[in-house]
Amino acid sequence: MDSFLDEQPFSEVEPVEQNVVLALVLDASKKDCVSFTVYSVLSDQKVSEIMCGRLCGIGADAGGFVEVKLGEGEEGEAKKFDYALPDAASALKHLTEVLVDQEKGGKVKDLKDVLVIGHRVAHGGESLTKSALIDAGVLDKIKAASDLAPYNNPASIMCIEAAQAVFTECPQIAVFDTSFHATMPSKAFMYAIPKGLYKEHGIRRYGFHGSSYEYVCETASKSLGLTGKLNAIIIYLGEEGEGSSACVVKDGKCIDTSMGLTPLEGLVMATRCGDVDPAMAAHLAKVKGLSVDEALTVLRKESGMKGLCGLTDLTAICAKAKEGDVDCQEACAVYVHRIRKYLGSYYLQLGGHVNAVIFTGETGVTCAALRADVCADMENMGLAIDAEKNTAADASKISEVHMASSKCQVLVIPSDQQQTIALQAVKLTNVAPTHVTKAAPLPVRPSVDVLSALPPSKLGAGQNSLRRSMSRMRTASGFMASIVKRTSIDAARRSVDAARRGSVDGNYQEKKTKCLYVLSLSGRGTVLLELGVCHRIMLKCPSKFGFFRPIANRTPKEEDTHTHLIHSVLRLNDDKKDMCGVDYDTALDLISNGHADELFNRIIEAYEKYSRGKEFVVIAGVTLPVQSMELNMAIASILQTPILFTIKYQKETDDMFQTILLNKQTLDSMPGKNDLQGVIVNRVPPADHEAFKTTFKGALASSGITLAGVTKFDEMLLSFRVNEIHTALKSSVLFGHNNLDRIEAQNFVIAAGTVEQVLSEVSAKSTPSMVLMDARRVDVLLGMLFAVQSTEVKIAGIILTGAAEIPMGIKKLLDSVPNVALPVLMVREATEPVIMKLSKLVPTVMPSSKRKIEYVENMFDEEVGDAFLSSLITKEAKEQVMTPKIFQYRIFKKARALQKHIVLPEGNDKRVVTAAAELVERGLCAVTLLGNISDVKALAVQLQLDLSKVTVIDPATSEHTQRYADLLYENRKEKGMTPEKALDLVRNDPNYYGTMMMVASEADGMVSGAVHTTADTMRPALQVIKTAPGIALVSSIFFMLLPQQVYVYGDCAINVNPNSQQLAAIAVASAQTAMSFGIKPRVAMLSYATGESNTGELITKVREATAEAKALVLLDEAMKAVPVEGPLQFDAAVDPEVALLKVKTPSQVAGRANVCIFPDLNTGNNAYKAVQQASDCIAMGPIMQGLKKP
Repeated sequence: MDSFLDEQPFSEVEPVEQNVVLALVLDASKKDCVSFTVYSVLSDQKVSEIMCGRLCGIGADAGGFVEVKLGEGEEGEAKKFDYALPDAASALKHLTEVLVDQEKGGKVKDLKDVLVIGHRVAHGGESLTKSALIDAGVLDKIKAASDLAPYNNPASIMCIEAAQAVFTECPQIAVFDTSFHATMPSKAFMYAIPKGLYKEHGIRRYGFHGSSYEYVCETASKSLGLTGKLNAIIIYLGEEGEGSSACVVKDGKCIDTSMGLTPLEGLVMATRCGDVDPAMAAHLAKVKGLSVDEALTVLRKESGMKGLCGLTDLTAICAKAKEGDVDCQEACAVYVHRIRKYLGSYYLQLGGHVNAVIFTGETGVTCAALRADVCADMENMGLAIDAEKNTAADASKISEVHMASSKCQVLVIPSDQQQTIALQAVKLTNVAPTHVTKAAPLPVRPSVDVLSALPPSKLGAGQNSLRRSMSRMRTASGFMASIVKRTSIDAARRSVDAARRGSVDGNYQEKKTKCLYVLSLSGRGTVLLELGVCHRIMLKCPSKFGFFRPIANRTPKEEDTHTHLIHSVLRLNDDKKDMCGVDYDTALDLISNGHADELFNRIIEAYEKYSRGKEFVVIAGVTLPVQSMELNMAIASILQTPILFTIKYQKETDDMFQTILLNKQTLDSMPGKNDLQGVIVNRVPPADHEAFKTTFKGALASSGITLAGVTKFDEMLLSFRVNEIHTALKSSVLFGHNNLDRIEAQNFVIAAGTVEQVLSEVSAKSTPSMVLMDARRVDVLLGMLFAVQSTEVKIAGIILTGAAEIPMGIKKLLDSVPNVALPVLMVREATEPVIMKLSKLVPTVMPSSKRKIEYVENMFDEEVGDAFLSSLITKEAKEQVMTPKIFQYRIFKKARALQKHIVLPEGNDKRVVTAAAELVERGLCAVTLLGNISDVKALAVQLQLDLSKVTVIDPATSEHTQRYADLLYENRKEKGMTPEKALDLVRNDPNYYGTMMMVASEADGMVSGAVHTTADTMRPALQVIKTAPGIALVSSIFFMLLPQQVYVYGDCAINVNPNSQQLAAIAVASAQTAMSFGIKPRVAMLSYATGESNTGELITKVREATAEAKALVLLDEAMKAVPVEGPLQFDAAVDPEVALLKVKTPSQVAGRANVCIFPDLNTGNNAYKAVQQASDCIAMGPIMQGLKKP
């Protein structure tokens, strides 16, 4: 049998549908020129350039043109088409024509296929530290940062505004050159100037070329296998107009860069001076009689290489220097000196732990002479460039140019910042991808990657992170299973980024808490629906009721309004903090940084802690500011909760019906098979209510869906409490302080006419109005205050605009009005901006909103039927299926609690050393690595790992080796073991050394097999540790982490052809192992026939083994309830539909088996490999069972 650790190549696969987005990237480096690139972005983040070009001569009356590049590479032909481009909008309109015109090189079939536009923006200032969806607020912030990038930002603003006018329906994203550097610590970004200048004006170092650095960093990380751990110095040497800079990256994040407040600081550039004395601009102004702006223009446009030698093309300058041009030689020397100065500084910042020095940018990848000069004489720093490789480096792809002896790699990586912008734009925009196919592994059963179309908007890298996390639900790690028992380190390593927290015992527990996940198909505005559902369920189930929000308040300091409302109205006794999982900002950060696994695990931990002891918990769906349906379904799937859909009424009922069906299909495809309990339709117009309820109930029933309720709409629900208005406007309160929370307004009336006209308009409203008036309109103010005494006029309050404080004369008049209870607010702004603010106000519900709460409670009492509620409450809580996510979560928790000492004998393997470092870093266990100490430390340095908390022992030199050899001799002398042989084994075979550590009770378990064969790993254990008391047979199982749940397969590694007694023992041992990992076992004894459908020697063996296994479980009090059935075919064991056809008698196992016992090794070994390859799941094992120690 070949080693269970061998990596198996995937077999040929079938094509499956993959989503694609067309993204247009616009880069306005100058006001008169915009470059464009169209990319296709697949849902697996693969990017392909479709076409590119530029728009030139913008703003000129004549001479403008659109240039389209045909073909690939630097030699690609370009076609020019002359147009008058008086402004950017006209330029982009002509671009829309060219994009779809095949004769002009256009490759876009339809402009509607372009779903997102990404803009390169030089400076985001202090407030825009991440790529952002462009709205009025973001555009204002870009404009505010223009002083920091006076040549770049105005050009970008021009392009953005033009694109918004031309591509009116297309979301637009700003990707900032400064974003990548937002991770710099304050010691790197602060200037030593009065701190108030930073706080008030944002004067600090920002850095630029961020998109290029991000692309290069990701490319290098993947190339070196150091994703998230790259330590590198990146040198970006751009051509004229681009500038040059350097950046130092630690663990994949920027910790310092050469450019500062503006792109002028740092390296010497084509026309920019780089670092100079800050007083130089003032000195220039003084001695040359220049203004400050003129002096800065000299430093920006007349300095750098141009100032030193009159040229700006670095390749040409290097050539002339080689020919003996003195000015060019001096210019090159200054240029290189400045780069080396930063290189040395950054080397020290990384403490000498540098994985790579990377050259990028047009000049960086094309000018070999400059690279050679920069890296010259640095061998003592571990950096040695290879002259031949350097000269031969291909500027179009990643190239290694270092010598074999170099400790630090030297790479040449061409930058593609436009590609990065395209990816960011797709990730941050709510777009619906379209078409294309791609090869992908064929699953065991058809399943849908429901997150492949997740529109990520502010989730940043969240789309990819969530998709990866859902993939890990299918292939979730169990590294800790390998700590408790034996498994493949390599397999576990692939998902060691999994959950970091846990909350329950690993032993199986019945799921007793009933629950319901309330999921809105219409996005926001769900709090009243949640309140209504909670109200109805709590009436039926008043004791031990709970409400839980997986993702709650915006920041850790803010109280979640939904939770506060439910807690207050229903008078729950729980701590409100326990009712929330993860705060809003933390959730977005985890997803955008690629840690969706951590998000899910924090939610699991919080929910399991909160729900323990509860009888029923309502879980509120996530309402992030993007379409978050798949995130909701992922959470519901992980928590294994039944679901209630809610949806806002639409006049086009067919659209609403299709939305429900599509989401049910998505739900059905999720791991865990969450049941849809029903649908509540809300905000139905009263006039349509009865007719709609009848017809829609029938339509849903025809698709097997229950209409749980239909709630009517009342405009009162859209009213605002005056306190909401006061908070939104940041107003002063003149009168009515005590009534701000009590009084509600449903209309706004602008007092533009006479008192009589205003009163007439207010009186015409059947619901209370808020009256806006200029603070100088004393007549209207007094008129309203007296009119409110009448029951005919419904006034909720008054807003005085355009005044910082009330005039003394008006105040005296108001003081004369007795008992002013009406809220009177005052704001500085004029009426028009106040109206704009009010138009964006969204109604909320607070515990004091008694009318709204009573209306909702009464409506749900009337419209949500008792039968439906009774079915939710009386239905037995669904038995919890052990999904991969829950499985790994509980293993991690148990490991942290137990804190066992694990020995890893294969310290010469990179994977094992990496795993050891991560295990101790995550606090999962204590680790001892066996191997040559110098070699292990060298690996740690190479991999940038911290092994300070890992014990490293060399068996060849260890002080314990002789003691362990003596112990081995004592245990094996009856079998012919000699002292000399024992010493040789312990000294030279790390598996024997590790085994003897366990025999001496100096280690709790051993994980081996990354390098050694199964036989080599097992031999010492079988010889010395031996079987546990009462166990006559050692066997093995694999945990198969399939999408729907975790299965146990046995025996797939040890026993070749067990007899019936041995097979029964394997079944019982496998069930016990399943229970120890929190799985409630249902054991299927597998054969090629089901029940009495066939006969044969093997079937007879399985039938006898089944009877013996049933007898054995009855002897163990803890296992009496474990069902064992057989013979069963595999499909009848695991597929409920097949089980219905093949198994004619009632069965606790058929269709629900999770422990599958194969009749012999040939069947078991081939079965686990076939399932692993076909489904791309992780097969964890073999895990040995029956030994005294794991």
